Amino acid sequence: MTVNTFISNQDAHMAKLLLEKEGIEVFLLHEEINTVLNFHNVALGGIQLQVHPDNAALAKVVLRDAGYISAKSSRSEIDFKKFLLYGLVLAVLIAVLVYFME
Repeated sequence: MTVNTFISNQDAHMAKLLLEKEGIEVFLLHEEINTVLNFHNVALGGIQLQVHPDNAALAKVVLRDAGYISAKSSRSEIDFKKFLLYGLVLAVLIAVLVYFME
C-alpha cells in the first residue's frame, strides 16, 4: 500500500530509513526509473513509498511525526502536483524547441 509519494530519491530514502528504523518493511516503487530517466518519474506518479497494509497506519503516524506528511494533506502530494505542472511546461518547451530546430 502506498503511504506517500516523493519526487526526489533523497526524500524517499530518508523516509524509507526512518520507517525501517521503526521496524516497518518498506518498498520504493519506481525508484530506478527516477534515477535513470528523471522526467519519466512524472508520468509514473513519482516514487511511491509502499508498506504492507497492516503497517500503513503506523507508517503514516511515523511520517507525520517526522514532517513528511502534514495533518491536512501530504506535503509531497502538493509538491508533486507542482512538479507535474513544471514537467508538463518543460515538455512543451522542449517540443517547441525541437520543432523549430528542424
